Order: sequence, then C-alpha cells, then structure tokens
Amino acid sequence: MATPESKQRMSIAAQNRWKNSKKMRTALTEGRRGSRNPSYGSRWMYNPTTKETSKIQKENIQNHLDKGWLFGRSYRKSPTND
Repeated sequence: MATPESKQRMSIAAQNRWKNSKKMRTALTEGRRGSRNPSYGSRWMYNPTTKETSKIQKENIQNHLDKGWLFGRSYRKSPTND
C-alpha cells in the first residue's frame, strides 16, 4: 500500500512528466510551422484519366495542370466526374 509520502512523490513525478511532454509537443509544433513543414510548398493532385494521385511540388504544378491533372487527393466517382 502506498504511503501519503509516496503518493505525493508520485504526484510530483506525474506533474513533471506532463510539463515535459507539453514542452516536447510545443517544440515539435514550433519546429514544423510554415516553411519548416515537410509538406510546405506541395499540393495533392490527381489525374482523372489514370486515377493516379500524387503530391506535387510547387514548381511542377503548372506542368501537371497542363497534362490534365486536378487539385485534390483522390479520384471519386460522381455524376460530375464521368
């Protein structure tokens, strides 16, 4: 059975663990904002003819648009997408 002293020590340890994990989450989010985000500058596009999807870098978007690609992640069959 845990004594009041050991419960207090466990409580302090739990609080420190929470503070550390909060610092870690903050550091990760701050480190991946804006241009530091791995997906920064790219867009999902799909080809309705081949039903192929791909993440395209900003420099290549116009080339894919010229080839008939559209913005979006996946091809969905609907009345407008014959």
